[in-house]
Amino acid sequence: MAVCHSIGGFALGLAPSAVKIHRALFVGCQYAYWNDYRLLLRVPMWMNWHIVMPVLTKLFGYFPGKTLRWLEDLPAGVAMEWATRFHPEFHKRYDRLSHAAKPANGQELEARMSAIQADILAIADVNDPFATPSATARLLKYFKGSNREFVRVHRRKRRLPRLGHFGFFHDRFKTTLWAESLLWLKGEKKMPWSSMKFDVETEAFR
Repeated sequence: MAVCHSIGGFALGLAPSAVKIHRALFVGCQYAYWNDYRLLLRVPMWMNWHIVMPVLTKLFGYFPGKTLRWLEDLPAGVAMEWATRFHPEFHKRYDRLSHAAKPANGQELEARMSAIQADILAIADVNDPFATPSATARLLKYFKGSNREFVRVHRRKRRLPRLGHFGFFHDRFKTTLWAESLLWLKGEKKMPWSSMKFDVETEAFR
């Protein structure tokens, strides 16, 4: 089993050993393509990730996220990969970065993700600015060999505390989202939330 957050679902798909996974919970998973950002936040987020982040990284030699109370500190290579991610296909542009080694073949990476045969449940807060439906769909389409389902959590309807992109792993959800997720991972229960099924044939949600 696997529990992945944010970029973690994408990273799981790149691991050759991921074919051993039979059930994976994706929490807010996507790979931060700018055009998938939440519409009302798209311009300020684009400015932050693709102008402020690279400028500060060049100045300091790393991204001082903790000082800014904006994410964590990031190594320069990681920050610049994020800051230069303008293409919807995840394997584009990395070979243009000064620190990059010869990248793996994009088709090989996509084949690696397609080879995973698992049940994947992707969940995200309806107000998650990163894991929007389009961002989640963009990631899940690479897992063609898996059974995929996307659930958007309406935390107000369920009277849950603030969730957002990072809140799931706070212990205020241990009796609700954690407990329900664990039952799903064990195969004992389907998620009680309304969901959108991922259609492998049309590569769209229905």
